[in-house]
Amino acid sequence: PAKKASKKKPTNYDDVGGFGDGLMPVCKHDLWGYIDVTGEIAIPIQFDDADNYRNGYAVVKSNGKYGAIDTNGNEVISYVYDALFPFYTSGYAVAKKDGLWGVIDLSGKTVVPHKYEETGNSVDKSGFLTAKKNGLWGLVDVNTGKETVPFVYKFIKGCEEGLVAVRNSENRWGFVDTRGELKIPCKYNRAEDFRYGVARV
Repeated sequence: PAKKASKKKPTNYDDVGGFGDGLMPVCKHDLWGYIDVTGEIAIPIQFDDADNYRNGYAVVKSNGKYGAIDTNGNEVISYVYDALFPFYTSGYAVAKKDGLWGVIDLSGKTVVPHKYEETGNSVDKSGFLTAKKNGLWGLVDVNTGKETVPFVYKFIKGCEEGLVAVRNSENRWGFVDTRGELKIPCKYNRAEDFRYGVARV
């Protein structure tokens, strides 16, 4: 008889991740692979590290570098990155190469050059990425590759409802739009993202 699908976490592995796209990362003897919902090995245990599947792709580590595979285990992003965040719904991933951060798309093409000291973990739903350069933060439009909010802020949050919370050199918070124009003066001790036209400060 056919095996019944089960999403119970297996106990015969040293570590496990979570199910995504019908596959779960599992670790045995410090190497990772993937099992399916029946508990059978779907992608051989061979990786140094393995993340959960999201949107048909998983970030894995091989020979000290990160890349990505599809649900058949085929390499879709080459193993050339020092670090690689998952491909979220934007279709972009934040990647670190030669010590600096940038953004790649699902074909592996670099869409934002690897030149930033730090970035947010993902491109937001509007296509913007927070990034740090020369010790200060700004905003990058991933669709064009242009820096739209100047890198003059001590910290910056993601874009919500067209506005971005920024902290100036005096540690005061305000809001700019995605072109960098100051819309709400930096005079608050704190600021949260806008939701339904309102932000807590």
